[in-house]
Amino acid sequence: MKDPIGFLRRQQEADTGDAAERWQRMETFYNRRLWHQLTVELLEFTLIPCFPSGDNLLQLYENFISDFEHRINPLSLVEIILRVVRQMNDAQMALSLLEKTWEKVNRERQVGSQQQRAFTLGLAALLGDGIYNFGELLMHPILESLRNTENQWLIDTLYAFNSGNVETFFSLKTNWGSQSDLANNEQRLKEKLQLLCLMEMVFTRPANHRQMTFQEISHQAKVPVDEVEMLVMKALSAGLVKGSIDEVDHKVHMTWVQPRVMDLQQVSFMKQRLEAWCADVKNISILVEDHAHEVLG
Repeated sequence: MKDPIGFLRRQQEADTGDAAERWQRMETFYNRRLWHQLTVELLEFTLIPCFPSGDNLLQLYENFISDFEHRINPLSLVEIILRVVRQMNDAQMALSLLEKTWEKVNRERQVGSQQQRAFTLGLAALLGDGIYNFGELLMHPILESLRNTENQWLIDTLYAFNSGNVETFFSLKTNWGSQSDLANNEQRLKEKLQLLCLMEMVFTRPANHRQMTFQEISHQAKVPVDEVEMLVMKALSAGLVKGSIDEVDHKVHMTWVQPRVMDLQQVSFMKQRLEAWCADVKNISILVEDHAHEVLG
């Protein structure tokens, strides 16, 4: 059972100064059912420096906001939820929360469209801190509403992220650069895309040939050579890949990459890999048969 007041008081005890005062104000607004004042406080509070990291926003939503979200102005609720999903590591959970919020907003306002809903989902996926599985979203039928429209660029951008294509992303800057949420987070998006690029480089290589030089990664991910090691370390710490770094020879050896839902192009590539593997197995089988008599004597 939720205990909003208990949650607020625990936060008051843990924080000091302005943060503690804000928690106290929110408790007062909540007890007096001053929903507008509480919403304004939340919109300001969720932007202060302590919230962008960790799962602070997610904890705030689950333990407090979800108790009275039906009282929040629909547009303000969407704005808050977009901030929350950026801290969700599970793409499916993030999409479910966005869909639930969108349905609530539509019920209350009786407005909206499939395109608006798809656009919101796409932006949230790009900005979500723990969302790296774009293939799952690209398979969602709701995105079809954006095809062949003025917002087609968003689908193209999602595909660029899914394949870790840095060049394509920046070729679309005239489109996404006009969206304040994306433009204001350009560096953050670039860093996320570079991680996805590294994942794609590992994915597209055979399991027995996953050694890459710093120079190769630098060229593909569009990152300076002296920053490659940090990029790889971020990917390792986030659990996106597994492997080791050879600082002396400036190489990395990858042994695993986080599974993802593949788009059609990636499936086609995997098919080619399997066909090549089958051909190798057949050749080895023939070789063994041809030389079996030498082994058996």
